[in-house]
Amino acid sequence: MLQVSHLNYIYNPDPTKQMRKLLFLFSLISLLVNSVTIASASSKKQISLVNNVSVDSKNDHHLGVGNGFVARVNGKDFAITAKHVLLIVKSEKRKGVSISTDVKQWKMSDKHDESNYLIVNELLNTNEQEALNWETLKNDWLVFSIKQNNANTSALAFRDEPLVHGEKLYIVGWAYEDKIGPQRTYQFTFEASEEGMHTLKQVSGPKSLAGLSGAPVVDKSDKLVGVVSVGWKDESTNVTYVQASEASEIKRFIDSHFIR
Repeated sequence: MLQVSHLNYIYNPDPTKQMRKLLFLFSLISLLVNSVTIASASSKKQISLVNNVSVDSKNDHHLGVGNGFVARVNGKDFAITAKHVLLIVKSEKRKGVSISTDVKQWKMSDKHDESNYLIVNELLNTNEQEALNWETLKNDWLVFSIKQNNANTSALAFRDEPLVHGEKLYIVGWAYEDKIGPQRTYQFTFEASEEGMHTLKQVSGPKSLAGLSGAPVVDKSDKLVGVVSVGWKDESTNVTYVQASEASEIKRFIDSHFIR
């Protein structure tokens, strides 16, 4: 932040000092303009939403249960979140990985502006035979078609290029402790990939990662590379890590089932 003080010399009538004044003011204006341009160029697009799910049978309203977002493949938009959100939105009628009949509405909305929302339609990776529990959880993502889209968010494109060790990546969304305000952008670096999961090392982020499940992981160009699944802290090094489901697996699923 540029701080300016002790400018009494501006009012000195000496011509040389008047010229210095003009040069100083010109430099100051240039710096301010440049700083605004830089801030604008580095700002992230609005891309994240949070899950708000209403269940009829228990009159439950699960508000802000993890994050979600919209991704686009060949001109078609899909709503995406983490599969383990279903373990929080409990329903006695649900079979495996599915949306039970007692789910009244599944909405994804901007935590900062609830008028900015979408309503999901069909769960495209439904599998009633898949066991849903923490011990056997895999492919931790859900893909929905969209029933109604009033969300003023940018649909993300999938990244095709492989990640590079140490590459800067960003998790965009809200942790539970981010109670108010616009989406947060937290910086991580890419460590490795194994069995459909990216491991990321935290550079900046909240003290608690709880609530970031389902948030998109993007590169510097806002290309989608993953979906947040789990996080932990290595107590021996005090370093926090996140594992994110590989976005390429989601795109492969969409391409093979829903893109003609």
